[in-house]
Order: sequence, then structure tokens, then C-alpha cells
Amino acid sequence: MTDFPPLAEDTLWQLIGYPYRLPDPGDENPSKDLLSERFLGAYRLCSLAGLTWGWLKMYHDFAFALRRFHPVIRDLFRSGQTAAFAQQVRAVADQAFALFSPSYEETLERWSGWREAAWEEGGWAEGEDDVFIGYSQVVFALGNYHPKRTSCGTRAPYLKKDGRAFGFLNLNPNALPPSCPAGEYWPRLGAYVLPRWVGEMVTAADAPVHTREDRRFPQAHELKRTLEHANNLLNAAQADKRRVIPAGAIVQLPFGPFRSFEIHEVGYQVGFVARTHRGEFSLGYLQHTEDGWNLWWPCPLLIDASQPETGSVMNKPAIAAMTLLLAAVLHDFWTLEERTLEQVFADQNPKRVPGIRARRTGDGATRIVYLPQVVYVDRPNVDACEQALELAKRARHPVRQHLRLSPTCSEKARLLAVQFGLVVPTGYTFVQAHWRGDGTPRPTLYRSRSALACLHALRPLSARKGRLRGLGFLEPSPQRPRAPRTSGVKRHKSFWTR
Repeated sequence: MTDFPPLAEDTLWQLIGYPYRLPDPGDENPSKDLLSERFLGAYRLCSLAGLTWGWLKMYHDFAFALRRFHPVIRDLFRSGQTAAFAQQVRAVADQAFALFSPSYEETLERWSGWREAAWEEGGWAEGEDDVFIGYSQVVFALGNYHPKRTSCGTRAPYLKKDGRAFGFLNLNPNALPPSCPAGEYWPRLGAYVLPRWVGEMVTAADAPVHTREDRRFPQAHELKRTLEHANNLLNAAQADKRRVIPAGAIVQLPFGPFRSFEIHEVGYQVGFVARTHRGEFSLGYLQHTEDGWNLWWPCPLLIDASQPETGSVMNKPAIAAMTLLLAAVLHDFWTLEERTLEQVFADQNPKRVPGIRARRTGDGATRIVYLPQVVYVDRPNVDACEQALELAKRARHPVRQHLRLSPTCSEKARLLAVQFGLVVPTGYTFVQAHWRGDGTPRPTLYRSRSALACLHALRPLSARKGRLRGLGFLEPSPQRPRAPRTSGVKRHKSFWTR
């Protein structure tokens, strides 16, 4: 309750059980009652109080959603019994909070028992499975984001990368950028059912993406074929996996308002942090299951929640497009392109003089020559080249996990390789991640040639300035002359909307 005076605990739960919706900060005509005006004035505070009021808005929405599932709470809401409504919401939230423990496995066991008891006590029918799942998710969120668990919105809970315990990201309102007031942090971040790796992928100084960002994303024209192609690409890359992804590897890949993606690989799961040009983030996850590879990206720019009665609508063509691009990125990370020395240092015909001409190969295809051509008139100075490239003294840099030629491989190395999903073949050994060199570490940026080739065939389709409305929000794009087709585009062209 730090920095949240003079509200006592009972007063806090009265606010959580407030029988009307708290206004969104961006509403043009918010309600004028005393509590709404107090909220609109407090969420802009650059202090822990601002974080608490932003969390209060999100947590109140969960409590407000209980009336759709819980019959007792629904009756109290309809009858206007405000105090009893808030008291019943608190009882459900406290019961859910008691099911959480520091151990993830123990928490799952407790929740499994609660689900069975709630199904029997609630008298749910066989055809109400989806409704019961929605009810369970709301109750789980009330326990996960409980005031005692989040310290009234000053820390964010998440599941750690080891998959065994929960962690907490302690928020600092003073570290947030000016573009993100403290009260907007929680409404922007959203409340996932089970957030993963949050404190291990972002810091307290990072701000979630704003919902007013551009909603134009590349679109997949044929969803089923695109997802099948992405699954085939990922399965092939996993079968021929030679490397693991360095933790937090930054991939430069424009996708809608996002400019780069930070990749985190843990076992058969891959998490990413999508960054805008301002550094604001959105978290997403790709997981391998029995049904294939599934992308879960709860980005607010891809969700239309403007129609509460019909539920949220996902921009599925953009999700499919991102799945294929991410598959191409992972393919380039996991696999290696092998070239022989003859391919790189092939003998040139000394009788042919380089010129500006259209040459044709044996199959009749035109070979493109980029101008101006580069001609080396002097022999390379090896010593000067070594000095310019700083090869004598390497800067401090991380070395990723990899396979290395070796006649022997210890049992420890084989066990470590299994943790990263690698199989050590005969004649190799596994080298775990370590640091080399001296001096200040240099940041490394990655560019996936396969993903950029796919993206070359995409053109973000324009959307209305309003919110997404299902899949009918797209507007026709102006026709532009086609660019020369590259080898990477031809393979993926049929899956995308040009």
C-alpha cells in the first residue's frame, strides 16, 4: 500500500467492486462522478500512486467481468447491492490468491483441484465448457494480480524461464519514458492469463506499446497454407538444427509499427520482444506442441475489443504473416548454409572483360549486374587489413552455444546440448555460451535473409484510423509497378496479399 494514502484496505476493495466501469484515459466524454474524476486525475501521477491507479483500472475490469459467470455476483449487481457486491468479489479474489504458491507445479495442482470442485459446485452443463473456461481465466487473473501479489500494482508477476517458479518485475515509475505515464503502464501491458519471462526479457524502464500506434500490418492471403508452410519450415529447421539463438538476439525486421525483435529461446519455446521506433515493446511467444507450432501474440494493436458483446477479434492474417516471418528467422538461426571453396573462389575466365551488358545464362534467364562495379587495382595489404578490422585484439563479445569438431565429447556436454534441443553427432562436442575478448561489449544486430525475402513480397494494407473491425478493416492499396522478382519472393508469393 506504499504511496497510496489515504485509502485503507476496505476502501480499496470498495473501489475494486465499484459497480460501474472506470473510464479509459483516452475517452473523449468520460463519466463525471467523483470516483471517475479522481481516477482521471491520479493515473497521470509519475509515482507509485499512478501505477496503483492504472492497476486498479485493470483489476476492476476483471471484477466487473465476474458478473457474467458467477450467479450470486450477477444477482447482487442487478439488485444494486453495492457493498455486498464488493464483498463477494473480494471473497472470490482472496480464494483465488490462496491457490498461488512460489512453485509453479504446486500452483497448477491447486488450480486443477479448484477447477474440479468449481465444476461440480457450480452445476455446469456439458455444453458450457467454453463459458467455464472463461470463468476460470477471470478467477485465475484475480488471484494472479491480487493486491497482495502485485503490491497494489507496483510489481508484475511472471513465470520464469526455468518453468519452475514465479518471478516479479519491480516497477519504477520514475524510470518510465515520458511517453508512458505511470497510470498507463498496466492498461497498455494487459493482463495475460499466465505471463512468461517478463522480467527476463524487459526491464522496469521499458514501456508497453501504445494502442494508438499504426495498425497496418502485412497480411497473409491464405491463412491455412501460410501456417502449413510456416510449420513445415520450422520442422525442417528443427530437424537440421545446428545452433541455438543467443539470449536477447536483436533481429532487424520491420513489421507494422515494430522495427526489431529480440529473440529468447528456451527449450521448445521461443519468446520475442517486438520494439517500435520509440523502444516501446510487445511480448509474444511461439511454442511447439503436438498440434504443431502455435504463435501467441496478445498485442493490443492486433486485437479489436470495441464490441464487448461479440468478444475480441484477432487480426488473424497478420498473425499468420508474423508466424511465417518468425519461422524464417528461426530457420536462419538454427541452420547453416554450407558452401564449398570452389563456390566462393571459382576461377574466372581471364578472356572475358567485365562490362555493362545483359548476359544470359544457359536457361535464358537474365543476370543482373549492379553498377558501379568494383575493380581492385592493388594487392590487399594484409597487415593494414588486420589492423583496420581489429583482428589482433578482439572486443569483448558473447559466444553462443555451438557444436565444435572434436574426437571426444564428455557426458556433461551431451546433457547440456539436450537442454538446448541439440543432438551431438559423432566427431563433435558441445560448447556452452561464454565471453571472449577485452574491452566494452559491442551490440550485435541480426538480419534474416529469408525473412527479408518474405517481407519483400508483403505490403502493409491500410486500415481506417478507427479500431479494427474483424477482418473487413482493410482498404485497397494503390497499384504500384512490380519490382524485379528475386529468388526468395517466388517461393512465398502465393501465400501473401500483394
